[in-house]
Amino acid sequence: MLTQKYWPLFGLVLLACGGSKSASQPADNPAGNRSAFEAPKWFHDRPKGVRSLFFVGDATGAPDESTARELAVQKAMAELTVYCGASIKSDFSSVEREANGQQEQVVSLTVDIAGDELTIREAVVKKTVVGSGSDGTFDAYALVEWPTSQYELVLAGQREKGGRALALYLEAEQATEDNAVGQAKQKLKEAKALLGPMKAQVPLQHDKLKNSALLWDAVSALDERLKSKVDERKKVVAVAVLCQNEGKVGGCDSRWPGAVRQKVSGKGFKVASENISEGLASEILESGSPKTDASARSAGFVLAVRYEAKTTAVEDGFTFVHCGARGVLYDTDANRIVGVKEVKPEKGGHVHYSGARDKSCKLAEDQVSGWVEEQLGGLK
Repeated sequence: MLTQKYWPLFGLVLLACGGSKSASQPADNPAGNRSAFEAPKWFHDRPKGVRSLFFVGDATGAPDESTARELAVQKAMAELTVYCGASIKSDFSSVEREANGQQEQVVSLTVDIAGDELTIREAVVKKTVVGSGSDGTFDAYALVEWPTSQYELVLAGQREKGGRALALYLEAEQATEDNAVGQAKQKLKEAKALLGPMKAQVPLQHDKLKNSALLWDAVSALDERLKSKVDERKKVVAVAVLCQNEGKVGGCDSRWPGAVRQKVSGKGFKVASENISEGLASEILESGSPKTDASARSAGFVLAVRYEAKTTAVEDGFTFVHCGARGVLYDTDANRIVGVKEVKPEKGGHVHYSGARDKSCKLAEDQVSGWVEEQLGGLK
């Protein structure tokens, strides 16, 4: 069994690669007074096979033969994990077994590959060579064989994750085109969570995004594009003004929507060209959790205002109307209300209903206008 005190060797950062890398040369003594044990031929020219992959490791300056051998085997296994695009987690183990009448050493370890924990199995120590240097310490070289079939199992898992990440990216791309920013951001977040831990490139079934490395670049580029779109949308406000007269929807004075739009423009925002649907505006005004539709997706905010006018008395030829208002500012990206204004009904009187309504609603309009300026000023 390999001793645990040398496990920190696997804390080294393992870089991604699509194949095995040559192991490091024996370390030179800084003082120049130590000659290393000569490496065997297979260390520099490792075997090649269809059914097996081979990995090598070396150790220099160890205090004894056993330690030197253990460190060399561990470095060979570290090279194997680099080949897989994995990182060591724990549970490095070694057992002796008999195969074809001969004893062989089988090593395994738990690794993390793209967020999944699995155990590298069936790695066999084929050869180890140990010798002493001129200073009495020991050098060692190890050759580890790993079945290609085991690597294919690892690769299959990475391909499956890459495929899922590709599907999420394509969905995020479409959502971005549809201005469904919140959905696009969530899809990209999930794609990154899948791709981020993957260190080895895996092939993908796509005409342009042929491997996971290209997909990662595409995800990053779309993320930046999405951030720019969000920044642009934050400068756009969609305006919806609803009116209720005697409990019935309609009959807005044309100046009321115009006054709200003017306030929006005056604070440096662009008024969205799309008209907000009455249904969406009503949902926002009721402080619900609306699902934004296409009419709101070009804007970062929806400003919905509703005026409610109702006759309260008719006396001596005069009509008296009370008019109140409600304003709601809704963040379309965060899908939440960021500001609410309630205006209590004020009374206005006139010989005609329209005149009384206009007087009373003008009082409400003044309060709404001041609130709009305050809310938009806070968004800067």
